[in-house]
Amino acid sequence: MLSILHRLSGIALTIGFLLLVTGLVAIATGSSGYARAVRLSSSAPGKILLFFILAAFGYHGSACRRWLSCRSSSGLAGAGALSVLRVALGA
Repeated sequence: MLSILHRLSGIALTIGFLLLVTGLVAIATGSSGYARAVRLSSSAPGKILLFFILAAFGYHGSACRRWLSCRSSSGLAGAGALSVLRVALGA
């Protein structure tokens, strides 16, 4: 179940990244694009979408740290995964 949720949150992050890039391109086109991006991101559906993208980011990151932690404690991790775990946890 956790693997499926991790993959779904990764897909949500990809879609969110594409929306972010689309918004940045709209902002770069001029003041009308900026006004449209602000209007969409301040609307109720825009705020809900931003909330779910941030929630997916938080879940995806914590699931990754949990997986690295379990893998390193079981002796299956090499030095590379342990280094990634230390950086992710800020140790």
